[in-house]
Amino acid sequence: FPASSSSADKSISFYYIPDGNGNWKKTDPRIDQSSITAMNGKHNGNLIPLIRLLKSWNANSRAAPRISSYHLETMLINAFKYQSAISEVRRSVPSAFGQIASLILSSCADPKGFGPNLDLALDWETRNKVSTAAKEMEQYSNWALMYESDDKDKDAIYWWCRVFPNFPPYG
Repeated sequence: FPASSSSADKSISFYYIPDGNGNWKKTDPRIDQSSITAMNGKHNGNLIPLIRLLKSWNANSRAAPRISSYHLETMLINAFKYQSAISEVRRSVPSAFGQIASLILSSCADPKGFGPNLDLALDWETRNKVSTAAKEMEQYSNWALMYESDDKDKDAIYWWCRVFPNFPPYG
């Protein structure tokens, strides 16, 4: 539900949402929407599809523990903030996995500044497992792209299916 907090110099609007533990937390989805829209524009409309692809990997991966979808999205937005524009989603997959492998080992602040770090609940073992899996997926997706460029479609499909096992190879 909407709320506001006023101070002498400014007024901050926010919403309260359930936190999943019987408590309420502050949020403002307009901040997230503004951020993702700007970054997606910088990347020629390719950042959102890349994030969705990696969220699918996160949700369905047998190689790594799941992390919060919002945490993953925030890491990827932060990672691609200073990179050159994405021209092709598929070719950005290895870089995205490389960024996840690195960033999962660091703290990730709430981009809205309302709450604690997004990685607060992750223990070191989980971070390491996600990092290791992301490094492996980075390598697999690089191999898939290499085989694609050599017109070895069967081999490319094999490696893409290792990265995204729930995606059908044809169709």
